[in-house]
Amino acid sequence: MMRMVEIDGDHEQKLIGRAAHELVRNRVDAVWIHGFAKGDVCDAIAGNFRKSSALLPRKDNVPGLMVGESHYAKTPSAYYETCRQSCESVDSLFEGTEDPVRRLYTTVGRHLERKIRAAHFAHGEALHTRAIAWQDRPSSSFLLQPHDDVSQVFCERNKGWEIVDIRTLLAVNFYASCKAGQGMLRVYDLRHSPELAMQAKVEGVGYPYPAELLSSTRYTDLAVRTGDLVLLNGAFIHGVTRSQEHRIVLNSFLGDLRDGELIYWT
Repeated sequence: MMRMVEIDGDHEQKLIGRAAHELVRNRVDAVWIHGFAKGDVCDAIAGNFRKSSALLPRKDNVPGLMVGESHYAKTPSAYYETCRQSCESVDSLFEGTEDPVRRLYTTVGRHLERKIRAAHFAHGEALHTRAIAWQDRPSSSFLLQPHDDVSQVFCERNKGWEIVDIRTLLAVNFYASCKAGQGMLRVYDLRHSPELAMQAKVEGVGYPYPAELLSSTRYTDLAVRTGDLVLLNGAFIHGVTRSQEHRIVLNSFLGDLRDGELIYWT
């Protein structure tokens, strides 16, 4: 069963740091921070997202609008080239307001007394976050189909990229716009394994897990709302349920290297 810690408010920095420590040590599977950022911050980010000239549809099989870039199904070289082109548009999401993702990274790094930095490849630096509005599929009960975040990291495509050396993979999701009870984060009581990925035919991508494979699996629905932030062990199969309201999430990944450094990418 998923082990989760819930934290209220945006002022409990020590609690957030301790919870992140438990995540990295695999003593906790998820941390749900209620109200990590205030409403005016979320409104500003959502407004910047909607008016961004860089707002474009994703070009892979995961329908949605995005500012930034995802490493999903890309070689490191292709991912980093788009990161270089996208860094200014991602920074513009926080024009006139704070950046809650960088605040989280600062808090975690300070508490764990570890360096936290962008994942490197050649001379490139990964983005620290990206913004996504998943597009509704009327024929599906999900905005984002169930998936794992591990398959797309530990695969031959990423050979030579330092993310394959991490020990624990954390998905970082900040909700700039989300109505409680809609667009819920559904986490299944099922973790990635090479055998499971092969059975689901998602090796190297982790998406999507077929409904019949999950039909009898228990799950937990997190009714996230605007301003919340969730850190989740990315080995758990998870998805996003349907939403009739506009939903915007800032997403990135965080991993710990054996030398103690923490790295992030999108």
